[in-house]
Amino acid sequence: MENFEWAQLNRGKYVIKLVPSVPLDVFQIAAPRHLKGWNRVSVETNNKEQHLSGTSVTNDQGERYRFRRTRRGHFDQIFNFSPGENQIEITGLNLASVQIVIRRSSPLKLFKRVAISAIIDLFRLGIRRRNLRTVLQIISARDFKSFQSRLVQRYNQAPLASNVDAGTITPQVWMDRFMSLNSEDLLFIDDSIARRQFPSFSFVLINSGESKNEEKTTTLDQQLLPALETLVLEDFDPASSTHGGEWLVFIDADTEVHKAATFSLACHAELHPESLMIIPDSAEKSGDLFTKIRANPPWNLDLILGGEGVGPLLAIHNSVISGIVETGEDLSRTKNLTEIALTAYDYLGEKAISRLPLVLSATSKQSEQTLLDTTIMEYLREVDDEIFVSQGLCPQTRRIHWPIASQNPKVSILIPSKNRSDLLERCLNGIYESSDYSNFEVIVIDHQSNEKDALELLEKIDKRDDTKVLEFVGNFNFSLMNNIAAKSSTGDFLCLLNNDIEVINSDWIQELVSHSSREHVGVVGALLRYPDKSIQHAGLSPNLGSLYGHAHKYFPSGNFGYRNRLAVAHQVAAVTGACLMTSRELWDELGGLNQQLAVAYNDVDYCLRARAAGYQVIWTPFAELIHHESLSRGYDEHPKQRDRLAKESELFVSLWKDFLDDDPAYSPNLTLESTNFSLSDQPRFLSPWRKNL
Repeated sequence: MENFEWAQLNRGKYVIKLVPSVPLDVFQIAAPRHLKGWNRVSVETNNKEQHLSGTSVTNDQGERYRFRRTRRGHFDQIFNFSPGENQIEITGLNLASVQIVIRRSSPLKLFKRVAISAIIDLFRLGIRRRNLRTVLQIISARDFKSFQSRLVQRYNQAPLASNVDAGTITPQVWMDRFMSLNSEDLLFIDDSIARRQFPSFSFVLINSGESKNEEKTTTLDQQLLPALETLVLEDFDPASSTHGGEWLVFIDADTEVHKAATFSLACHAELHPESLMIIPDSAEKSGDLFTKIRANPPWNLDLILGGEGVGPLLAIHNSVISGIVETGEDLSRTKNLTEIALTAYDYLGEKAISRLPLVLSATSKQSEQTLLDTTIMEYLREVDDEIFVSQGLCPQTRRIHWPIASQNPKVSILIPSKNRSDLLERCLNGIYESSDYSNFEVIVIDHQSNEKDALELLEKIDKRDDTKVLEFVGNFNFSLMNNIAAKSSTGDFLCLLNNDIEVINSDWIQELVSHSSREHVGVVGALLRYPDKSIQHAGLSPNLGSLYGHAHKYFPSGNFGYRNRLAVAHQVAAVTGACLMTSRELWDELGGLNQQLAVAYNDVDYCLRARAAGYQVIWTPFAELIHHESLSRGYDEHPKQRDRLAKESELFVSLWKDFLDDDPAYSPNLTLESTNFSLSDQPRFLSPWRKNL
């Protein structure tokens, strides 16, 4: 890294101009010494054609603070520098000239910015009733500290990125920083190969006759851990072939392979001897430029079936291929990697499949969609001939219609409620009048309503044959209320539903029941939108902005998220109890909700217990509802609620501390600092050539 010096223009202003001899993608600059307190930091390029992607400050305790992008595309933030060493990092693409200006500032100027930001967001998003109610509650409680912290947080983090390209690092920069090989890396790999006995590999090309790119396939001959041979799938016969590779690496013929691919696969196979199929990450290129990173979650069958398949490269242990051939399967007729992966999955099961979060291949060619659709439809026909597939919500996706095991099972819809007759009535009307599914009952458990309209509504609905009203007395306890309602219900499936839910598509119950009827599925959640149609809930992920955060939060209608995730039903870590379906059998097996978690994390706890018992949690975009989020509840920062929230958080962490990093829908190469699935500039997986083996 070149040396650049700060210039102090006056007592409170510092400037540095970063003009490297060659364009860089990242600058790491120590802030001026003895800088502390409130300062305004402005970062700009001197050339409008250059792209700034992120700015952050890291203190000497390792805490990192990200700046929000201004509407003009640069970074200008008021920041409270802590005493000690502070490191400023700037990322972008081919940065040839960057200027940083630091001026002394104050909390008053920050508050002015916060207020302006809040006003702009009000005009942009409108006034949400929940936000207005929360503000009034904060003022009534004189909890001005909470009010201030909320506004500052809003300024620092909002609006949250609703675009997967709005990250702090581009795919090209990410590949340069984390997948490039320098001289020390090459020496380490060569030394490792010389002194250790690694597994052997053979490459198997698919569709080599249809499209053969010599430039791409020559990368197979440049492997640092050389492969024994390169075979063609059409002529491949494991029963009679003389190939000697312990592992077979199947690739599309037009795929470019990283030089350390076999070395990385070998290291991973040694560290995970239980793995018999390895699926690494991949990338897309346009010319010589990396444009997308395909960061894979662990094996997620629903995501593979509903989305883009498995990718352009996978490694399978030779014994698995031999075993598959012995069953009579003719792999030489296979046309794509997804078909091979699904065949191996049926033979192996999920536990023997491992993902490798390293980008070991790249392709500039889109997979043949018709061929992939045919592969998946044929696979599903073998699973159950009653399954049918239709066009998904966007191109390159599919909607899989799972059959219901028993004819029209009964669903019990459990709704805790208090006052707010307008919310409850709208929710019930959607169930009664706008839902296609007919075999249901509604259990409303009322928490001491005392408003006239609410009491009249409760009396009215209690007279219906399909509805029952229960009374609950005492402190609000979501778990206990639902447990009581469940005991009084008679359905085969239970649907937890908030009273501030609004039905907008008629087949939502049918969709939830169809997934809940699947053999290994324990919990199913719905797509929940805010009234402005942006995403409120599309599955929960651990450590995503909090203990459990909402993936793709605030993404607008029509945006299908990272790799079309918002258009595909798939496994997730957990779903919200605002709309959650589970079977009565599993509910009884797990003992319902944990009543010690009265308000927070009871839904996540139930999902984790279901997963621990061997069941999957599925989120589906085809059960779509509006969630007027927590309109009938207060705010968790209220002094009366803060202690309760802290205790429930501590209990939840104590119960699941060894399970909090387990996410079937996320990759360690994606950021935990935003909900938009952008690339992380601090990936949580190190390549084998950059860590001590």
